[in-house]
Amino acid sequence: MSVMRQKSIVHPDQLPLRFDSRADLDRLVEQRAAERLEADAFLWRLRIISIESLLLAGLVAGLALAARQPSETIVRAATLAGAACFAAGMLALGLTAGIARLVDRIRQWRCK
Repeated sequence: MSVMRQKSIVHPDQLPLRFDSRADLDRLVEQRAAERLEADAFLWRLRIISIESLLLAGLVAGLALAARQPSETIVRAATLAGAACFAAGMLALGLTAGIARLVDRIRQWRCK
């Protein structure tokens, strides 16, 4: 009994993938996985910064309420504390990403 194999049809917009060795395929998979994980890590860091900012703003508002401050003072203090925390977190995130890129470039330059 012969088994008929259907030829795989490649969509015209899709780039055909031809790899001469398994190492090329492994390298491509690892590169795409690293890019995906890096993007996910950035989003998680952004979420953490947002949550920390909201928590700090809530704590400041709670403390101001406990101290029986006027409502406009509570809102202003909580907003300023939350915004300052968010700005500091974003600055730290940006500096970390910039330094990581700089270290990668220095490593590439030294390897040449």
